[in-house]
Amino acid sequence: MENDPLVFLPMEKWHSLEEEFKSDWPRSISGYCALKTQKEWEANGFGYGFKVYCPFGDVRNGMAALNIKDSFYEVFIQCPQDDTSKLEEALKNTKLVNWAYQRLFVPVAPPHIFDMLQRLANHFGKKFTPIYTDRFILDDEKPPFEVSLPPGTEFKRLSPEHAELVESKWPHRYAGAVDYVLMMIRANSAYGLFLKDQLVSWMLITEVGNFNNLYTLEDHRGKGYAEIVVKLVSNEMKRDNKHAFGFVVKGNVNSFNLFTKLGFTKEGYVNWCFLDTEDR
Repeated sequence: MENDPLVFLPMEKWHSLEEEFKSDWPRSISGYCALKTQKEWEANGFGYGFKVYCPFGDVRNGMAALNIKDSFYEVFIQCPQDDTSKLEEALKNTKLVNWAYQRLFVPVAPPHIFDMLQRLANHFGKKFTPIYTDRFILDDEKPPFEVSLPPGTEFKRLSPEHAELVESKWPHRYAGAVDYVLMMIRANSAYGLFLKDQLVSWMLITEVGNFNNLYTLEDHRGKGYAEIVVKLVSNEMKRDNKHAFGFVVKGNVNSFNLFTKLGFTKEGYVNWCFLDTEDR
């Protein structure tokens, strides 16, 4: 949109923004990996219209990416510097973000973005609801995990027939979430452990590059299946020169202990933020 404070950044220029995020490691790991993952998806034919905008055309001001999936209105916001004043000014005045939408979602907001979002929610009269998560990152220098599969099990990618099961067990599912799960499956970003051809444990890699939806069916818990899945998916990431990282919701003791046991380092926290109209 002409003269808008959010300026479109075409994919062929994303490298300059990636470098800014690399300079703000590990806080901006999500910004960096989102761009890398979206480039890969686009190259492999799985692109769906992830659009990146920079405040006033300056990559140092970070990005606001429109990551809209059907009726799920997501704005992916990251900034590689502490000063978010330019980003906030652009978001207040842009016509590209529909702040009147019933529910907006801003994922993986580090503390400085979280503070800015609270101010924006107040400015636009939105109800602000955050979900706190700890961020866990596996050191790139760690060697691959040694894994022995239990008898009768197989580790492989999920297929579309598994989407409904995976979606039904996701605690953060929403209307239409099965299509989101399908998107990750079709992009070869969903892995599972199968026992005699039955899917019993799984984990996905999102469209922005982080672990998501680690789950083991109730009847198969206590056997170490989730640990095996995390190890093997991490090995896949390392093989492809990608960063293995994920988030654990506050109070999820089992996942917190699992990532700690496997040598992931807790590197700060982020919030997943919902901005709703007040009458929701």
